[in-house]
Amino acid sequence: MRKIKKLALPAIQRRQLEKGYRNGSPHCFRMPCRAVLLKAAGLSSVKAGEQTEMSLVSVKMDKNEQKNQYLCKKNEYGKAT
Repeated sequence: MRKIKKLALPAIQRRQLEKGYRNGSPHCFRMPCRAVLLKAAGLSSVKAGEQTEMSLVSVKMDKNEQKNQYLCKKNEYGKAT
């Protein structure tokens, strides 16, 4: 079994992702936020994909790119912090 890569998130980014997951309007915005949070909690990509119903490829996407992409999308949905 491979070693699970745990994503390191600064506290402010974690809060923004949690807020996006809890208050984000569209489902397609909330689930990637949750996937990043699950990976930061130490879950494997397979387990994070099962919980978010996302493909393994989507979960394994570069986490920094995904995190930044969804934090920036907050402005599009009117949920800017």
